[in-house]
Amino acid sequence: MIALALMVFLGYIVFGEGTQETTKKPVEITFLHSGDTDFTAELGATKFDYALAKLKADFPDAKVDMIKLDLSDGSTLTMDAMLAAGQAPNVYQDTIVRSSKYMVPEYAMPLDGLIRDIDKYDPRALEPYRRGGKLLALPIPGGAQGMAVNLEIMADIGYTVPGRWTVDDFLTMAKLVKDKYHGQKWATGMFAGNQSGDYLINNWFASFGVKYYSAGDYSHSTIAETGGAKVYEFFQKLVKNGYVPPNSATLVDTTT
Repeated sequence: MIALALMVFLGYIVFGEGTQETTKKPVEITFLHSGDTDFTAELGATKFDYALAKLKADFPDAKVDMIKLDLSDGSTLTMDAMLAAGQAPNVYQDTIVRSSKYMVPEYAMPLDGLIRDIDKYDPRALEPYRRGGKLLALPIPGGAQGMAVNLEIMADIGYTVPGRWTVDDFLTMAKLVKDKYHGQKWATGMFAGNQSGDYLINNWFASFGVKYYSAGDYSHSTIAETGGAKVYEFFQKLVKNGYVPPNSATLVDTTT
């Protein structure tokens, strides 16, 4: 699963009351974000360090107040609280799952004509972020999901992962892990208490051939009609057979 993120510029902060300043003030920006990325090997700095250096080249006196989102429940609680307090950020960067609800004219400032190198984007990549023809957000690099296998555990239980393994193969492995470690280690984490990490669990739907939506139609979900019940039966089997922690429903990924 590829998760895109949005860079949403909140216009009503940029355009406050229509008074004119007689003296030039340093640029001050509040930047609400979901986390930095270490690109030291490639750029010699983190993603934000690199971006701030580029900003300073044009605006040496610019001040950026960096605020990290509270992702404890995976919701938009930080953004919602800042809006309620009248302290909305100038720039909001987050996954599209959360930020898309703010990609409306009431919140976001149109970016057309404001970005000097906008032509570096493929126009087709920007279309999803237009509303009424106006560009209200920018896509930034996301990530892809995959399954990581602990080969030390596999060797310890005497299991060789097949090249194209099936759900039944996975269940065979899960039983071996249970029998070997007796609740000290598990076949999979299966944490379900954090909304921000539920996509890791929901990746299982594709393994059963279940479709979230019909191609091009996002008006309603097709999970039920494409076999979604099989996935929930699988989840229940993992819990009932003791292949995952018994408190999986309330576990959270504390690294997010």
